[in-house]
Amino acid sequence: MGAFGGQVREYTETKNVNLDEQGSLADIQFDLSCLTKIQYAKPDYSSLDVDMSLVPEPRPIYLIEGQNREKVKSDLLLVNDIQQQAIGLDARYRPLKLTATQLLFYPTYYESNGVTLQRSYCSFEANIHTPTGRVSKHPLILHWSADGFDGKDSWEPASAAVGIVIPQIFGGSLHGELEYLANGEVGRLRVIRWVDRGWMNRELYVIKATRSKDSMVITAIDRALEGIRERVYRKSR
Repeated sequence: MGAFGGQVREYTETKNVNLDEQGSLADIQFDLSCLTKIQYAKPDYSSLDVDMSLVPEPRPIYLIEGQNREKVKSDLLLVNDIQQQAIGLDARYRPLKLTATQLLFYPTYYESNGVTLQRSYCSFEANIHTPTGRVSKHPLILHWSADGFDGKDSWEPASAAVGIVIPQIFGGSLHGELEYLANGEVGRLRVIRWVDRGWMNRELYVIKATRSKDSMVITAIDRALEGIRERVYRKSR
């Protein structure tokens, strides 16, 4: 789900959409009454001899505008906090600095080898009701993404405190999801951190965290280095 980068697909745009017509989310701290809905077309797999009737329609996403954008920027500071927590669970982990200037909130495009591609951008996905009609535990999902990490200054300064030489980054990204509770607090968080540090040194981390009383606590960390996967940490129940 969400508006992640890659192949350009057509979409329709519908303005002034009220996501909370039933008033189920009065306390969520976001204005859901006047959103812009983006509905992407199905990806075209016809060249792969796929029965397109079996390919589901993508779920719609919603642009983050106005005061909603400011709350999202503030909430995404949790990503930096969680990365600092991760150091205590895996000394190899190096946090990337997430700043508000790296976040996009609308579709933009770029050229690569003669092909037009879409950059990733932040968006909402509605998950308001369960199949039985009850309000979901996490009724609103934020898909977020930040690119543009390259050079030694992309690392958090705290990374140097562990006494390890900070390597050059040739490319890197952070993305993931924040899942909101009905009161507007973040209930679950996923951070996906990828860096390319040169030949045979491409590293991926996936960090999951959940709310425990008044704070976010890491529940799992997975790492992959050049395709070799490793479960680094799982919180005991």
